[in-house]
This record gives sequence, structure tokens and C-alpha cells, in this order.
Amino acid sequence: MDLLVTLDLQSSKSEARRMIQNGGIKINGEKIVDIHAVITITNDLIIQVGKRIYRQLKCN
Repeated sequence: MDLLVTLDLQSSKSEARRMIQNGGIKINGEKIVDIHAVITITNDLIIQVGKRIYRQLKCN
């Protein structure tokens, strides 16, 4: 939830929580269903919110 809010993909943690619980978040093509999931930030991480919003993270 914190990652989604930090990247401005969701406006609040409660909105991010609802989106995760409804199955609207995928990371590298894998659906996230646990609101307490720990995500390891790697190079070229792709986050999908809903059907049309994609973000790719580039790590230096």
C-alpha cells in the first residue's frame, strides 16, 4: 500500500487497500492479494494498477 501511495498510483492507503483486495494490482504480471505483502524493489519492476495504468521502476 505504501509503495502505491509513494508512487502516486493511489491517492490514499485506504484506496490502495481496496484496490489490492479487489485484485486490481499486479507486479510483474503477478496479482497481489495480500495487503501486507513485502515487495522487493528490483530493476525494471512493472506495477499495473487496474487495466490501463502501468509504471516501470528503474533502479540505479
